This record gives sequence, C-alpha cells and structure tokens, in this order.
Amino acid sequence: MQIQGAGDKTTDPQAIRLLPGHNTEIFVCAWNPEFPEILSTGGKDSEVILWDLAKKATSPNEFATDGYKLASLGRLSNAVQGDITSLHWSADGSFLAIGSHDSVLRVATNKGAMWMQNDIHDGPIFATRFAKSGHLLLTASLDGTLCVWDVDQKRPYRRYEGVHTDCCLDVDWITDKVFASAGADKRVIIMHIDQDEPLKVLEGHTEAVNQIRTSSTGTRVACCSDDKTSRIWKTDNQSLSTDADAIPDLSASIAVLVLEGHYDPVSAIRWCPTSNTSTGHEILATGSFDKTARLWDSVTGECLAIFTDHKRPVYTLTFSPDGRFVATGGGDGWLYVYSLSTFKVVWSWFAGPQRHGIFEIDWQMKNGYNRIALALEGQKVMVVDCTKVPVLQTLPTNAGI
Repeated sequence: MQIQGAGDKTTDPQAIRLLPGHNTEIFVCAWNPEFPEILSTGGKDSEVILWDLAKKATSPNEFATDGYKLASLGRLSNAVQGDITSLHWSADGSFLAIGSHDSVLRVATNKGAMWMQNDIHDGPIFATRFAKSGHLLLTASLDGTLCVWDVDQKRPYRRYEGVHTDCCLDVDWITDKVFASAGADKRVIIMHIDQDEPLKVLEGHTEAVNQIRTSSTGTRVACCSDDKTSRIWKTDNQSLSTDADAIPDLSASIAVLVLEGHYDPVSAIRWCPTSNTSTGHEILATGSFDKTARLWDSVTGECLAIFTDHKRPVYTLTFSPDGRFVATGGGDGWLYVYSLSTFKVVWSWFAGPQRHGIFEIDWQMKNGYNRIALALEGQKVMVVDCTKVPVLQTLPTNAGI
C-alpha cells in the first residue's frame, strides 16, 4: 500500500510540513500576496485559520515555523452547511474575503480581525474576487446574483439581480471596472460595475459553466463547463473600455475558440502567467472529471499535452508563478508537478491511503519564498518548500518554456 509522502525516495523530509488545526476536510487555501509568511485556509468546519509560516530569523535557510497559528477566526457559522467555499486576498494583502455556504460574506484583516459581515445574498457564496487593485470585491452566489462591495466603506457598491437565470458559480475581473461571471444557466456574462444590464452575454455552452478566468494580459477570458468543453473568448481592452459610454466593439460578435477533448465535465481552468517563448502564445490548463489535465495553445486551440497520471477526477490545478510548471491535484490524493518544457512529471506527492483528496493548490514565489500549499481532505494543510526540492527550485527570470 502506498504511504503518505513524496513519489521519489530522494526528497528531503524537511521540505514538507503537515499543519494540524482543522477538525474536518480543508477546501481552500490562499497565500497572502504581499505578506508571504501568511497562509489562509478554510474548510467544512467553517473555520478560517491564518498561519504564520515565516522563515526563522535565527536560521533563514530553515523551512518555516511548525504551524504557528497567527490567528483563528473560530467557527464562523452555526448553519448545517457552513463550509468555507472561497478565500481571496486583496492585492495589497490587507483584507481576506471569505465565501461560505451559509450565504454570508465575511472580510477579515491580515491580523485575523473580522472587518465586515453581510448577508445580502440569499444563497451560498461560491466565489469571492478582489479587484486587481484597490478594495472593490466581487461575489457570486447560488441565488443567481452578483454583488460588488466597497470593502473600505463596509457596504455593497452595487447588486446585480436577474443577470443569470440560474446559480452563479464563478467570477473574475477583466479590468478594475469590468468583470465576467459564469453560471449554471450555461452563459458567461460581461458586466460594467456601474451598469445594471450586461455589456455582453456569451453563449454556446450546453451545460453549466463551472469556472472562469481572465488571462494575465486581460485580452481573453476562458471558461470550462459540464458540457466537457472549454471556451476562450477574445475580450481585448479596447472592446472592454472602462468608460461605460464608450464600448463600441461589444455590440459585435466576440471571437470564441472552443477546446474539445475531455470526455467528462471540465472542473478547473487556469492561465499560465507567462507566454510560450517559442510562439508568444498564452497557455491554458484544464482539469476534468475524466481524470486528466490538458494544456492548450490559447491562440490556435491545439492541445499541447495530456496528463493521464491521476486515477480519479482532477479537482484543482495551478501554474508556478514563473510559468515553468503546472501542478494538479485530485481525488486520488496525488499532487503531480509537470514541466512545461518537457510535459513530464518532475515531482509528486501522495496524501495517504485514507481521506486523501486534494481540493486546492496555491503556489507562492515571493521574497525568496517558493512554496506550494495544499488543502487536504485529511484535515491537514500540506506545505512544501520548493527550495529544498532541486527540480522545483527557482531559475533565473530569463529561463522560459
């Protein structure tokens, strides 16, 4: 029987920490973008924990503290279903947005103090996303509504009702004033924060649209669906002007690229933060319940690689911030890290034979830190220090795909 640990026999045991603290499975995790020592996690127990994982001042080459809790927000909900569904930090790292199955939006500070709470939504909040700058926050609810929040003022900025005709499942910002949402009504909606009506309704999916993400350049949005396909919509900055009175191109059809190949629902989608150095094209990754993950050329639609190592559905995936690797996690308990230059597995880790699902991955590279965090079904947080795993160590910035 496979035991918990790295897939190879050479990984330094000091590279990995398992942090106890939650009493149930952990669904979400997120590194603070400006204070890299802080990791946030949340789970089925409706508790959010902020971990202090700073390097030891007396020995900066050591991995981290052994799970020091900077703060615990305690049990946030007494509802029958109070699962934490989403964690997202503001760009300046000062606020943490918390989505929950109990329909209440909560925002905490990076010290663990509760900043605001609001129950304007009538259904579970499945997505929380801060704008790329400032403190405007976007939420998506299974009640079919969207809301933009002014977190500084602790109040809703605008609520959008009737935009989706079914559950709203995910959101992402395109600019600081334009956002996209995905729903169970099979549609993608593009909205301006100061307008009640959509700028554009993007149709074509035949089943629920599960996730949506904007490319790093802001020129495309990609979404994945239960209909086994993903779509890339061209939404350049000119056609999505932040001037609400000057958006001429949205009256016309927006070009779409359909990605076909998965044979079960597509559950996860992410953009690579860097472009392919040989073509200049942005790369997209998708994960599916068909147990595979795929890499795509976002311009041509070509499938660049198919990863078939997982034995159960792929729940989550992410790219390394330097664009050299893509990491996948699934219901089989395996984390696989693939090289984007060879499309081969370069490192792997197994969560253990019992309660071994991996629900979310977040990869951090900042201020000398290079770490991967995993939200595990087995009630612990896993953190790997990639500086102690030779194949995952950071390369000079001119190294590319």
